[in-house]
Amino acid sequence: MTQASTWVLRRRLLRNVLLAVAGGWVATVGVGIFALYHEMAETLDSTMETDAGLVLRLLENNDSATVAQWIDTQPDNEDQLLRIYQADMPVPPAPWPPLAEDGLHRAEGWLVLRRSSGSGVVEIGQSLGWRLEEIIEAAQAFLLLIVPLLLLVTWAIVMTLRAGLSPVFGFTEGVRRRSPEDLSALPVAGLPQELRIMAEALNGYLKRIGDLRQAERAFIANAAHELRTPLAVIRSRLQLLAEDAAEAPTVPEIMSSVDTLSRRVERLLQLERAESGIGLARQRVDLVALVRLVCREMGVRARTIVFDDDDQERYLIDSDPDALAIILRNLLDNALEHGADGVSIRLVQDGRLVIRNPVSARPDFRTERFSKAHGSGGAGLGLDIVQRLCADLRIPVQFSATDTIAQVELRLGQALDFEENTGTMPAAART
Repeated sequence: MTQASTWVLRRRLLRNVLLAVAGGWVATVGVGIFALYHEMAETLDSTMETDAGLVLRLLENNDSATVAQWIDTQPDNEDQLLRIYQADMPVPPAPWPPLAEDGLHRAEGWLVLRRSSGSGVVEIGQSLGWRLEEIIEAAQAFLLLIVPLLLLVTWAIVMTLRAGLSPVFGFTEGVRRRSPEDLSALPVAGLPQELRIMAEALNGYLKRIGDLRQAERAFIANAAHELRTPLAVIRSRLQLLAEDAAEAPTVPEIMSSVDTLSRRVERLLQLERAESGIGLARQRVDLVALVRLVCREMGVRARTIVFDDDDQERYLIDSDPDALAIILRNLLDNALEHGADGVSIRLVQDGRLVIRNPVSARPDFRTERFSKAHGSGGAGLGLDIVQRLCADLRIPVQFSATDTIAQVELRLGQALDFEENTGTMPAAART
């Protein structure tokens, strides 16, 4: 596989800018020379008109019979000739043929102006080659004036690009010198807007990496904290069993300790999945089937759970089935552990899933991590996991309680799939 060719931003910018300046300069010079050509041609034509008029007036103010027929060549200049003669006399020889009409004429490499009156005929000729040489000399002078300006502009462009791109090199060097452990935000002060956008995007990326690493460290710390106690309990019980002590635990007691450890591990894994953004993977989910599946997975404990599906065979939403299952399992575990008698689940057609259970006293919903009521056998993670996953799935969750009833309400209406649901469309969606 061939390696992609690399390019340097400064060189490309310099090349493109200089090409644009050079192109503009060439166009300006071309237009300038074109305008100079026309202006010089008009000036030379006007000079010829003036000279011809002056000679005719001189002829008219003198006796035309005394005017000889002659050709006047300007001293040291064979490119401008003057021919004067009377109309009824033979035409003196010249580089151009005789002309019958007044005006400007091009003939045999000459531009000739003919003017006549009763006193005679005046013809002034200028070599086209000489006129072209004059225009070239003027264009050369024009170019000599522009070239220093072009060099000055080039130098200014190079210096400006170097100064403008210096923050890029400084920013790159700062990133290169960073240690792998440094995930702090990159400084954006003094950066141009285009580079500031890239720096802010990198800062967002670094923040996400830092959050993931922090979540990883927190998970390890949480695991060490939560697994220490149940492992110590299991070890002590096994040790008593091995010593055949009188107070040695029974197998069901050991199994209970193992179940407690399993629930702690499950909660920690759920917490890790919640912090890793599981709720971003959405697909079509049948909520009725999902609730029934979660209840079946809870085994014997699900015997006290009553599910009211409002006579709906299915209820489709767009969400993450794994995340929803974790939410439901944690809410049901919390209700079964802290409730007085049974749990009811009701699925309302407007997209609300309501979980209720009777309580002996008004509960205090503890959503902070590792915060749990006195005497609770849980890990203090369930409601924290619920809130994190609901935030990822953008599901509003509401906790409410009285002295006898605790209730949790999940509002899933925004995730409904109305085209596939066989139930009645919610009134809010019909309006």
